[in-house]
Amino acid sequence: MLTNPALLEVWLESHDDITLVWDIGDGIVVYEFIQVKFIERNWLLSSVINRENGKDGKPRPGTALLEKSLAHNQYQETARFRLVTSREACSELVGLRFPLASPERLAAKSGLDQTATKIKAYYKKQPSPPAEADLDYWLDNCVWETCESTLLGLEALNLITLEKALRLQGFGIYPEYRINLYGLLLRKVADASIKDPYTNRDAFKIKRQECIAWLCDTAIEVSHGPDPKDKLGSKLHEIGVPTPGIALAREAKLLYNSERRDNDFCEPKDLRAMEAEILGRVSALQRKQYNPRTEQPPLDFYDACLTTAVDVLHQQRFVDDDGITIIPSSLAEGYVYEIVDRCLLRFKNPIQ
Repeated sequence: MLTNPALLEVWLESHDDITLVWDIGDGIVVYEFIQVKFIERNWLLSSVINRENGKDGKPRPGTALLEKSLAHNQYQETARFRLVTSREACSELVGLRFPLASPERLAAKSGLDQTATKIKAYYKKQPSPPAEADLDYWLDNCVWETCESTLLGLEALNLITLEKALRLQGFGIYPEYRINLYGLLLRKVADASIKDPYTNRDAFKIKRQECIAWLCDTAIEVSHGPDPKDKLGSKLHEIGVPTPGIALAREAKLLYNSERRDNDFCEPKDLRAMEAEILGRVSALQRKQYNPRTEQPPLDFYDACLTTAVDVLHQQRFVDDDGITIIPSSLAEGYVYEIVDRCLLRFKNPIQ
């Protein structure tokens, strides 16, 4: 999407169920429904068309991979389909490898027509079979894409594509920064793919212009450090915390503030007591840190503050009768980031 202006949106309804929204010109928008399957075995036609058995041992209508893909074609919008796998297509469906309307695809049509006959013959013997016209439409509008099967290989290819996307936006950044940026992009994708589409209808959608703006802003931040207005990010950046670590710290601070508002795990006085105890302990550590005779390297001091905050929760007052802490440890760390953001704690001595 970052390198192709025709691709308007990516919908990550789950990690293996993806929708692409294409603008193919003349005001026509096409919805491409993708099924991702990572299976370390050779594909057979039966793997695509056979239904799964129910508890009664009988095949259940709508459970075949082809049927699940075809089920998306029930709206007025034009639909296309794609299967993304780590292994090549079976011989009967090898013609799907070629782009729609390409000369190679046209040359493969006779073979796909023969496959269509086999598929229709199978479903004729099944209850509630798909309409033959729908099966023809699926074969005419489906592409089978085989991807690199190893994470390292896939990452290498993605980094090349990311480099192209950055160049298109006028950025040239060092490889180590690009790797950090790639990690943040994966986090963005992962966050979108676990959102409940029935709770927020836009949470799982990544839109082209918004993503380009995010890419440009994040590329600047990764290359030159965070915005000076971002107090938490600036203080972590100055002591050498890597960009992914800064992003996680921001997330932990947001989680702390959210959980503090919705507190359903302890009495309010216990939460205030935890904050007071952590503030007192890290303040003492900070006084010691600013003494030249006892000063630690800033990153060590940073680790000490987080460790101290979590240690507070192991005190008897924050443990229930079963020995389980009543306040999540993530909130202890989140509170540390909150007081850093409020300029009550700094890991590098400001007078040096």
